[in-house]
Amino acid sequence: MNLDHQRELTPVLYGSSPVKLWQFRPQAHSRAIGTHWHERFEILVIDEGILDVQLNGKSYKAYPGDTVIINPCVSHDAYTTDTSVSYRVIMFELLDSFGQSEITRRVLEPFLKQSAAFQPLIKDPALVQLADAIFETSKKKPDGYALSLMGQIYSLLGILCDKYVDTEFVKPPAEGQFQDILDYIDQNYCENISSASISQRFGYSEAYFSRRFKAVTGLRPMEYIKILRLERARQLLKDSRSTISSAAFSCGFTSVNYFLRCFKARYGFTVGEYQKNTVKAAPD
Repeated sequence: MNLDHQRELTPVLYGSSPVKLWQFRPQAHSRAIGTHWHERFEILVIDEGILDVQLNGKSYKAYPGDTVIINPCVSHDAYTTDTSVSYRVIMFELLDSFGQSEITRRVLEPFLKQSAAFQPLIKDPALVQLADAIFETSKKKPDGYALSLMGQIYSLLGILCDKYVDTEFVKPPAEGQFQDILDYIDQNYCENISSASISQRFGYSEAYFSRRFKAVTGLRPMEYIKILRLERARQLLKDSRSTISSAAFSCGFTSVNYFLRCFKARYGFTVGEYQKNTVKAAPD
């Protein structure tokens, strides 16, 4: 689901360090990460709370001690549920700093080209310990700390390559010829469209279209459309003037009860809980 409009455009400035480190503490019932993708490699280490992470549309619940691996070019976002969360982020470019030798380029390039991937959710104390060491090195900045950071990242990648290559990963086919369909859906997802109507419009059998769409996006067509509708409804519900029914119907849902169930399943909290924490009062 690596659509151009979701690509992160702001470059990460590393300075003299080969890695960029962040620590976040989003509140309960909040969007921790907006939907986007990038070509760099990213690791999330969960310290407190539960983070609901979506990777190419598939949901994972990350608990304290878990490590979330965001492979290059994977669309991702994240939400908190009923508790605040504390997590750390380690980001780096796979080949710029770590792929200058022939052996590292040979090992790492498949991950950058999406012909291989690491497992998305891992519980391994060794990875957390390495993350702790990386943050400690960056904080103290001893002489030669940039080289120390590179060594620690190499150790982390070594563990991932040795134990956590995703053996079920299948490289998605090129999506260029599907871009017209994705654009059409993005422009019309609030309308009464379906797998049948879209496949007919673009000259596919519905069965082939559904298989091809899932291969490109990781989702079935109506799952993809449902996510777009929920995201739009969530934006509408930030305004106190928007009722639940108006938000649901205007985004393409034909049943309020179904919308409420989908919202809870997607975000981990109810519409009422979301409105209580995010709705802005209408101006006088």
